[in-house]
Amino acid sequence: MNKAKLQNGFLLFSLCVPFQAVSQTAKVRLEIETKQCIQGVLMHPTRANVSVFDVSRVPELLKMVQEFRENSNPTDEEGPEKLLSIYSALQKKVEATPALARVKRMPTPKYAFDIRPVKQVVVFAFGETEDELTSFAEQEGNLISNQTHRLVLNFSTEEECNGAK
Repeated sequence: MNKAKLQNGFLLFSLCVPFQAVSQTAKVRLEIETKQCIQGVLMHPTRANVSVFDVSRVPELLKMVQEFRENSNPTDEEGPEKLLSIYSALQKKVEATPALARVKRMPTPKYAFDIRPVKQVVVFAFGETEDELTSFAEQEGNLISNQTHRLVLNFSTEEECNGAK
């Protein structure tokens, strides 16, 4: 009788372990594309530093983004110094925060990440441009398992991209 229980327990254990291993290694594909519009011309910049986070784990970063957006007028009374200070602090905090995925100097305008499944991601990108004080894009997206998800990181405003070619 003990031998039968042992065999049944082993069989049950054998069936459970592979399923558990599959669920722990499941990945979701997230494709990122960059976009920027300058003087009516649509471009897809490269060399952006991109970080992907689980939204539920980075509320402080989201607050910093909100502060950045609220103070993104370089012609404000305090001038560009406040904007640059917030931008620099945000960039340092993003780089120091553990991410689901990260790429420095994205080699192409499209890049794919295989990340562990989470409900919602937020992606931050910092570009390298010589003619702008700040080059930043942020995009959130909901993820559904077993699907490829695409997010566009727009370094420009929608108004700048309306009618861009």
